[in-house]
Amino acid sequence: MILFMMAIVSTVGQDSPISSDAGRAIALNQLTGSEAIRAKYKELITDRDSGKRVIDAALSAWEKEGADRVPFNTNALFVLGRVAFHLRRNDAGEKFLKAHVSAARALQSPSKVLQGYNALIFNLYEVGKFAECEKVCQELLDFNLPENADEEGLVNKAKSNVFRRLLMCQARQGNLEKAEQALKRLERRGGLKPIGAADLRCRLLREAGKLDETLKAYQALIDLVDNDEEIKDKDQKVEIIDDIRYSMTGVLMEMRKVDEATKILEALLKKEPDNPTFNNDLGYIWADN
Repeated sequence: MILFMMAIVSTVGQDSPISSDAGRAIALNQLTGSEAIRAKYKELITDRDSGKRVIDAALSAWEKEGADRVPFNTNALFVLGRVAFHLRRNDAGEKFLKAHVSAARALQSPSKVLQGYNALIFNLYEVGKFAECEKVCQELLDFNLPENADEEGLVNKAKSNVFRRLLMCQARQGNLEKAEQALKRLERRGGLKPIGAADLRCRLLREAGKLDETLKAYQALIDLVDNDEEIKDKDQKVEIIDDIRYSMTGVLMEMRKVDEATKILEALLKKEPDNPTFNNDLGYIWADN
């Protein structure tokens, strides 16, 4: 790797953008610790043009064949993948994060496995690659580390959220019935309590674009929470219901029912006048309409 960097410098000059960008990419292999990783990520996304050049240089160096290929370790691949997605270099981001996952699986590191999969799943979903996101979700659900490698069961604990995301992917692809059948099977096996299942169904309906049904399902969820005898704390029950009502405002705005969304937000603000989320949402609604 040192020889590779020296070759770049001697060929194109120390001040060349090519040298600088490739060198910055290779230097990511020296990152250690979560603070350093976060700082480097922030640095690369702040100057977008510079960040894009680093991603392009890294991809070019990484995809070379033979002795000229530059290896990146798990930390470098993770930063490159996240930065690439943030800067809309989506194909590069997918390649880097998949390589990170592969390396983490080989290392049998539960924290790095989850780090890579969570970033990959989130970003694939955000950019609308729902079929690929579903495949990656299923890949993690099928993956099992030896017990001695995952003593705290981190991977297994994360699988419930991954399963939820998989069903949401199916709903977004028009496979709502398939997703709902899987949800029912999970509920019958005791994998989800009634409130959790009802909440997930609301999300599936919304992902499928069935907004009228989503509002009805949210109202049914409110009734379910209100009548749940297991929730003893009245304040907690009110808080849950208010969270559901807030979710309804997003659906109402998608339906362009501005007055109804505004009414709910104003009612929520009477309870929490300093809530920044409620204030921001209401301000944006008034500004946009």
